[in-house]
Amino acid sequence: MPIEYIKGKVHRHGKKFSIFAVIGAFKGALTVFLSWLMIDFLKLQTFTASIIIVATMFFIAYFIYVITGIIKQEFIKYLSATIVFDITIVFGIWLLVDILRFSGAISSAIVIGFLFVVRYAFFGKIGLLKFK
Repeated sequence: MPIEYIKGKVHRHGKKFSIFAVIGAFKGALTVFLSWLMIDFLKLQTFTASIIIVATMFFIAYFIYVITGIIKQEFIKYLSATIVFDITIVFGIWLLVDILRFSGAISSAIVIGFLFVVRYAFFGKIGLLKFK
């Protein structure tokens, strides 16, 4: 690959990815907190708590991404792109908490952290990221 091509990609994605990362950090911190609250503190079933948390974060993230201009305002495309990731998050947290006996907070941090970059790349691949 020519160096100009790589520079162009870094420039094109650098600012967008930085904003995506800040939003992701906020989402991640809120998800970890809610996981701790619902699973570890309130003792809700992992599967039930994970579904509630993921559904809540789904809508919060969509509106933040649209307001900040990270993604196009295409709810159906966002829904389609996100549903696989959200199902993976629910089952990943369930696996780590109920099978491997990790805490809710640690489990959500591991799963969400792992899927963060993959989600950004996937959004780009399907044309959901908004570039000026």
